[in-house]
Amino acid sequence: MKFDTSDKNILCGLTAGILPVICSMIGFVTGHLMTISAYLISFFVLIFLLNAPERSDRKEKSKIACCSFPVFLILTDLFQIYKKLFAWFNAEYTASYGFPNIDFWIGLRFIWIPLSVILLVSTVLISRIFSERS
Repeated sequence: MKFDTSDKNILCGLTAGILPVICSMIGFVTGHLMTISAYLISFFVLIFLLNAPERSDRKEKSKIACCSFPVFLILTDLFQIYKKLFAWFNAEYTASYGFPNIDFWIGLRFIWIPLSVILLVSTVLISRIFSERS
């Protein structure tokens, strides 16, 4: 199946929109600052996605990424994916204390999701700078 240009832009934009959400999931589930490596890897993948394969359509990809990011956040919250992943990866904690305490949710709302927003916004701005210089 061959994609035309608009399909590639949509696919790149959606992938760029979900990657920061996946990083916030990793941070919430593990709670480690080593999650920063996931953010760094995602940073370079997002730069690649927004600038390749067609540089001229970077704006369309960026718009799709920025619009799909909150949709993916709402869907993960609606389907309780954070809670389910936490229970799966932290089975001992869940068996002892139940589901995540308020401090885990505060970490998600004030650390991991803002880091994801910063990741997305910074990659959109940096890819804009790269496209203006070319």
